[in-house]
Amino acid sequence: MKEGTMTLINRLRHNVIKTGIKSVALSYSRISLADVADKLQLDSPEDAEYIIAKAIHDGVIEATIDHEKGYMQSNDSANVYGTNEPLRRTTSASASASTYTTTASRQ
Repeated sequence: MKEGTMTLINRLRHNVIKTGIKSVALSYSRISLADVADKLQLDSPEDAEYIIAKAIHDGVIEATIDHEKGYMQSNDSANVYGTNEPLRRTTSASASASTYTTTASRQ
């Protein structure tokens, strides 16, 4: 296999794992490193810990690792459903659709 192809495969694998880490961090407020390794099909909890630590350092996720107890704790993210944001977006989308329908029917 050409070296360029191997580099591309490694980059793709890293991007898939990074996306998986994001999903896990959003889905679980607390999850064991062994479970992360299992979900992402990594070789060991130690591999999961290294990848999570790198993702935290790179700003990919907001979390902490408890090395002693072997888990990742996601930092509290803003609960968008505890705000008026979903209502505002729905109202805005409805108004846009209504304007489009009214404009289309005049033509």
